[in-house]
Formats: sequence, C-alpha cells, structure tokens
Amino acid sequence: MGAVSSAEQVSLPLKKPDSPIKHQHWAFNGPYAPVDEEVFHALTVREGQLPKDLEGCYLRNGPNPLWHPPSETSNYHWFLGAGMVHALRIKDGAASYNNHFLRTKAFMDEQKNGPVFDKIAFSTSMSSFLLRFALEKVGLARGSASGPSNTNLVYHASRLLALSEADCPMELKILVDGHLQSQAEYAYNNLWNAHPKVDPVTGKLYWLDYDLTGVTAKFTYGVIDTKGQEERKCTGVLGGGKAVMIHDCGITEKYAIVIDCPVLVGIENYSVEGSLWKFDASHGARIGIFPKDGESGKVSPTWFQIDTCWIFHLANAWEEGNTVVMVVVRWDRIDMSGHGKKDDFLSGNKRTLHEYRFDMDSGAVVEKSLASGFETLEFPVINQKHVGRKSQFTWAAGNLEGEPPFHRIFKFDLSNPESYASYACVSDGKKLTAGEAYFVSKGSAEDDGYLLTFVIDPEGKAPSSFLILNGQNLQSICVIDLPARIPLGFHGLWVSEKQVKDQISNSVAAKL
Repeated sequence: MGAVSSAEQVSLPLKKPDSPIKHQHWAFNGPYAPVDEEVFHALTVREGQLPKDLEGCYLRNGPNPLWHPPSETSNYHWFLGAGMVHALRIKDGAASYNNHFLRTKAFMDEQKNGPVFDKIAFSTSMSSFLLRFALEKVGLARGSASGPSNTNLVYHASRLLALSEADCPMELKILVDGHLQSQAEYAYNNLWNAHPKVDPVTGKLYWLDYDLTGVTAKFTYGVIDTKGQEERKCTGVLGGGKAVMIHDCGITEKYAIVIDCPVLVGIENYSVEGSLWKFDASHGARIGIFPKDGESGKVSPTWFQIDTCWIFHLANAWEEGNTVVMVVVRWDRIDMSGHGKKDDFLSGNKRTLHEYRFDMDSGAVVEKSLASGFETLEFPVINQKHVGRKSQFTWAAGNLEGEPPFHRIFKFDLSNPESYASYACVSDGKKLTAGEAYFVSKGSAEDDGYLLTFVIDPEGKAPSSFLILNGQNLQSICVIDLPARIPLGFHGLWVSEKQVKDQISNSVAAKL
C-alpha cells in the first residue's frame, strides 16, 4: 500500500500517561517541556505572504519524552527523549501543520507493552546501568529496541530519514495532505551519527558512526550511492585512542573529516557524571582528514592537533590548494552530565564562529576566531549547493547578553564575519526564541533564498509560530501562527514538492 493520504493510515490511538509530565529537571520545563498531543491543523498567515515559489514541507526534529520518569528526581538527559517531528506543509498557497511521534522500534514496543525507562536516560550510576544491562541479558527486562531517531533529518535517494546518535536511519514519510507517517522501517542496518553529508555535485551520501558503548576507539565510515546502495564501508581508529562522541562530520571535494574532541563515551562515566558522556579536557582535541572515496576496508586519517575545545557542528569545509579549510561553531568546553540541578548545558560557556586551516603537506594548523561575543551560538547552516565547496555565507541561531537563548538569527559573511547582521525574534514586544534556520536556495546568488524556522515562547507557555526570512537581508517575509507549542529542539530540513512526490512514488514502488 502506498503512502498517499492520511485516510490510508492504519493506526491505533496513541497510548500515553493520564497526566502531563511533571519533573524538576530543566529539560521538562519552560521552552524544553514536551507536548503529548499529535495535532493536524490548517494554518492562516498572520503577517506577509507565502512565497509563490516555495512549495514542499519544512520539518524539524527533536526530543519529546512521552512517559513520566521513574521519580521526580530521576537523572535524565535532554538528548535522549522520544523523537517528535514538527512539519509545516506548503502547497497551492496554503499551509498546514502536523507533529508526529516517530514510531521507532522502541516507541512501538512501549505503545504495546508500556513504558521502559531507558538505561541511558535514567540511570544514576554505573552500578544501576550494569544491573539494568544484566537484567536485559537474562531476559528479565526488555531492552530498548532502537534509538529515538530524535536529532536530525536527511533526504537522499528519494527517502526521508530520521537520525540520532549511533542509530539506524529510520524512514519517515510525508503524505500528500501533509500528515507524517512512520512505522519502524529502517533504511540501513548500519548505525549512523546524526549528521551525514550529501555531496551536491555527485549526489552521494557520506556517514560516520562511533562506538556508543565506549569499548573501542574505532569509528565507522560509509558511502551511499545516488540509488541508495552502499558503495563503501570502512573503519578507522580515533587519534586520541579513546571513544568520543562524534556528532558531526565534514566533506570536501576529495576528503572526509572526522572530529575527535574530548566528550568521552562510556558506561564508566556514570560513576562520576551520571551520564554516558563526560567532557575531559585532558584528552585534547584533534581533526582527522582522509580521502572520502575509494575501496572499502580501513582508513588512516591524517591527524591534526587543535586547541582543546568542543565542536558539535560544522558550517562547512572546502579545499584551497593543498589546504583544507573548516568553519565551525567552537565551544571552549561543555557540560554533558545532564544534571537537573543546573539551568542547562548552554550556560557559562564561550562560543565562537571559528576557522581552521589544515596544511595537508606540512601538517601545520592555523586556527582563529571569526566572530565572538555571543551568549549562545549554534546550528550553523549554509546553502546546501555549497557543501564541501567554498562558501561565503553561513547563518546561525544565537543571542547576545541579556536576551533569551537563540533570540536571533545571525548572518555571517565569511569575508568579514565580525560585521554580522541579525534578526531579532519579537512578537507584541516579547522577545522569542528561534530554532535552527534552514536555508532554501531560490537563485544563482549564494545567499538568494529563504530561511525557515519555528519560533517559540522562551517561557514555554504560548503557541509557537513559523517564520520565513529573506536570506540576503534578514527581513521577515511571512509569519504563520501554529495551533500548538513546539518544544526547543534540534535540526530541520526542507523537502521540495518534487522530493515529496518522489518519496511517495518510492514508497509505492517498494510495496508493489
């Protein structure tokens, strides 16, 4: 049966707790607080007009726990909630909204059998983790059948995939009427991290993964061809000799880039952190670069030592002669414990838009801050036509001192990044919070296009809105009120009308 309309879906009513989650942890409150309803609603434009040349679907992924923790003082990490995708469909001059709990294997298991409190999200010590692990091994407790698919989205080979750390890519479908559908169907058996890269010239997809258990320092690297078939699969060893979280990766025309920064991964971290992850500055930081195409087997990156820091996300990377240039958002450190006693892991840190230049001949590294002075800065995005090639512009979400987190959308011209422009998200005099702003190209100029994002109340009370900005001058083009509140989340994606149709056709063909 093809995924053509919501009427063709066969689903049972959503099983959920009798009352909303109440918990002292910051990840259950304010702008992070989860929602427990799935909503489909036609929308009305409040300000401006929908661009006539913008048809398709904007989606944004994020963690949204459905079940109550074991107690109001249970340990919890924001990164590990059940995945929920929020979608805004634009077609024929009209817009609609749908939010959808991703029907992962773990989610479907909980719908059938009741909640299982994830050993990673809720363990408070290494001993509790190991006890849970032992019970699973002997069959006295159910193990989580999958990851939450709650972090990012990628479209490739006519498939829309939901991704999270060390998880199999799960298929998600956009139906004609704007409803979303998922049924615990996984496109590949390999575990991917959250940020594969699609080469805009060749159409190939490049992915990385790391050892979430922390047992080995190996990483896995793979290439998927334009038809969705595995072309290359390799393993490598991280330069620091320990397992670390590798959230993002990079590509250039010739190279792949792996990040070895000091968020160490392993169950032993529970004994001191109460979390799977631990920032340890003594591990140092390094970048590995190796040829992105070739035979399967092993890869041996050239490792470049950099000043100790943490990097979640690349803006872009490219080659200039024998030099590889990489632009990122650089954190001086990060608290990954997930402790609820702290406001959140965004506070008390320094973030800069940062450039690295790696000389592939001499092994020298030159790094410098491009722009600084932000209270928060993250989610750098570029024109996807320039992935792996030199780009002039990047956009990011952040705020200046005294403003709500991610109050502004910044635009940086990398030829003069300290002279950045910004758009402040405000409604009726109230300062609001923006999510990652995805760039949709519409012309030949690199910055000619639209920026799409959801905007939320930083207190987590009022319904959210959808914002379209001009990518060149950051002027507001359109604001659409939403029927529900959207929690602060992670990464988004624009799926064009052609891609919507192609993934429907691909779904139909797969079922014939």
